[in-house]
Amino acid sequence: ILMSVFPVLSGTYWFVTYYIVLLFLSPFINMIIDQCTKRIHGILCVILTVITAVLPSIFPDSYWMVLSNGTSGILFFICLYCIGAYLKKYPIISKKLVITALVSSILIKAMFEYFSANSISFLGNTWIPLLNMIYSITLFLVFIRLKIKKPAISMLIQKAGASSFAIYLIHDNFIVRPRLWNLLNFAVIYPQVKNWAYCIIVILACFIVSVVCICIDLLKKWVFKRINKRGSGKLFSNIFCRNDC
Repeated sequence: ILMSVFPVLSGTYWFVTYYIVLLFLSPFINMIIDQCTKRIHGILCVILTVITAVLPSIFPDSYWMVLSNGTSGILFFICLYCIGAYLKKYPIISKKLVITALVSSILIKAMFEYFSANSISFLGNTWIPLLNMIYSITLFLVFIRLKIKKPAISMLIQKAGASSFAIYLIHDNFIVRPRLWNLLNFAVIYPQVKNWAYCIIVILACFIVSVVCICIDLLKKWVFKRINKRGSGKLFSNIFCRNDC
């Protein structure tokens, strides 16, 4: 009950908890960043990256992984925040560099996963914070530069994007999560499936889960919109629907 009533304080949704903590810390981080020159800001990003991504990748079973919490800790969030601020102030002009870094990091990650699937140990782990950091940042940079000319596609992306937080809240709920992972544990359910087929199944499963969660979110918005039109439950409608209804 406490986890449901106080999801942020209890850490039920770790991402939301760290996001809110970062929200409170951001004014102080901004004060530090504003006083930094480009060179000092870059050095700060490098130091934080080494502490939260490079060392945990090289020594996955060490204190460094505990410190960064495997890309799920507040220090890692602060590192990404500082890198994001750097990229905003000093944007990377080269689109080829961004795409090369993205493709390279994904291919290297796929290589590690392949080694792991074939019982070839390397660095002792396939969870590599540095690669996760690189392809998350580069993927973000690719999409903010992406220009979609067709209005229908743009509208579809905006509608789906508006439900992205709902997807996280639904599929990562502490009641839903274990049941969902047991249902989608294809490696155990279908051990005979080939690697390439397994990849396709996982992608389809992620797509279906996302679509189902979006439908649930749209249904929720529709319900509160009807309540709001009848003049009752306006407070709840403003909380849950806000600008989406």
